Amino acid sequence: MPEITYYHDNKVVTEENTELTLLDISVKHKINHMQACGGKGRCSTCRVLILKNTNNLEPMNETERRIALEKGFENNVRIACQTKITGPVTIKRLVLDNKDYSEIRERRQSTTGREDNLAILFSDIRSFTSFSEKQLPYDIIHVLNRYFQEMGESVLNNGGYLDKYIGDGLMANFGLKQTDPKSICLRAVNAALDMLQRLKKVNEYLRNHLNHEFRIGIGIHYGNVIVGELGHHSNASFTLIGDNVNIASRVESMTKKAKAELLVSEQVMEHIKGFVQIGRKFKAPLKGKTGFFRLYEITNIDQSIVDKYIDREVTLRLLAIDEIAEGTYQFRFAKPAAFKFIPGQFTDLYFLDQGEKETRTLSISSSPTESEVRFVTRNTKSEFKKKLLSLSYGEQVGITEPMGNLILRTDSSKKHVLLAGGIGVTPFYSIIRHEFDSNADCDLLLLSSNRDLQSSIFHEEFVQLDEQFTGFTYRPTLTKAVPTDWPFEQGYIDLTMLKKYIPNLHQSIYYITGTQAFVDKMQETLQAEGIAQSNICLEEFYGY
Repeated sequence: MPEITYYHDNKVVTEENTELTLLDISVKHKINHMQACGGKGRCSTCRVLILKNTNNLEPMNETERRIALEKGFENNVRIACQTKITGPVTIKRLVLDNKDYSEIRERRQSTTGREDNLAILFSDIRSFTSFSEKQLPYDIIHVLNRYFQEMGESVLNNGGYLDKYIGDGLMANFGLKQTDPKSICLRAVNAALDMLQRLKKVNEYLRNHLNHEFRIGIGIHYGNVIVGELGHHSNASFTLIGDNVNIASRVESMTKKAKAELLVSEQVMEHIKGFVQIGRKFKAPLKGKTGFFRLYEITNIDQSIVDKYIDREVTLRLLAIDEIAEGTYQFRFAKPAAFKFIPGQFTDLYFLDQGEKETRTLSISSSPTESEVRFVTRNTKSEFKKKLLSLSYGEQVGITEPMGNLILRTDSSKKHVLLAGGIGVTPFYSIIRHEFDSNADCDLLLLSSNRDLQSSIFHEEFVQLDEQFTGFTYRPTLTKAVPTDWPFEQGYIDLTMLKKYIPNLHQSIYYITGTQAFVDKMQETLQAEGIAQSNICLEEFYGY
């Protein structure tokens, strides 16, 4: 019998009727659950945060998906009036009273709070107070805006995010869309060096008009932070908090004492060594922290490495659009010679005629050895998808650098098990095709779950690859409509099915992609069998 634990209410209820929504169950068991629209899916006040067992929730319906997209919810936030459960869950009601309701009506919360590994950059103008005391208020604001415009361009051109301005100081971060620490840290350092170059142009203006020059200090640190939206709903901002933010600020403060323009921490240097020129390096105490920290003065960077790791605008020319399953389309583009990616990665796609870029993240389905770049996505009938589907032959779109860590490990002694839910199989096609094209010596097993055969993408291609490629085994399963002549598996992927094809579960590396519910369920199943987390690679599928 499904069991719901209410975090704030210290209450656990059980419900045998699986047709009831979370909100229905709350009402039935006299939980004071906010529902401004009466549970009709016309608001989001019954929203809940799923703390445990997201795999025990039914997939979002169209109403809930629309609300989630409109509000910018992450996958752990669900609309209670639309969500049904299949097993035990722990939830936290996010709108507890009328004040909460008033606070969230206007807020678009892009994240409920998550942890991420980012590079944090702080910069500050030296002796700005003495400068401002001698200038007219208009000149101070005018010069600061001119300065921040130049510094901001350096951050944005390197894929960074301008977090906040603190007086004459600036805070930026890098890595919100990247996962490779090397790329993230190189972006931050390249931005800092570009800031120092742009400062020369600012100083030329200052010398000519105000008989002054700015000197700045920049500090960069890399580490785990909490990412979230903070502040009053009318003026909330996306920002970072955590000890590593404080360390980055302290590194910047040390530039003044060290008489250095740019200092980075050891955690940054770990990912950029060999690619930069180092001035001084030393150990120093940081204010408010115990012990000594290794700091490095950076004076230059290898631009050939920057070009390799940092996003440069790439345009793709459309070759064709094919419907490869019901409501699912494959977009084929000519691949530029300079575009490189690793099988299993994804990229952001955008239209070139937009002023402010609106992007969609799409997994790459083609192999790097092919002359095409292919993406697969469902037609969700959003305005973006409508425009994508209306593209004509020869039209161009822009994409960012490839991202993602769903990359096949190099350990050929182990079986590589690819677990895919629905359209999430897309990045696995890239991996398998590349291994086939490379004539690799590997042991790949793909277990792919779909509702029915009509929605199973790449099914025929996988069957053919299984027949031609001795290093690959394909075992699909259908969970709903199963043809009478279906020769493969039926039902959901579970432990029994895994053991059927994997004699020794502990001698394999697992790669999981699909909806969040599918990913959570597969991870939970493997962890229950004692599979080490280091042998489980996860990624929620991009491209719906």
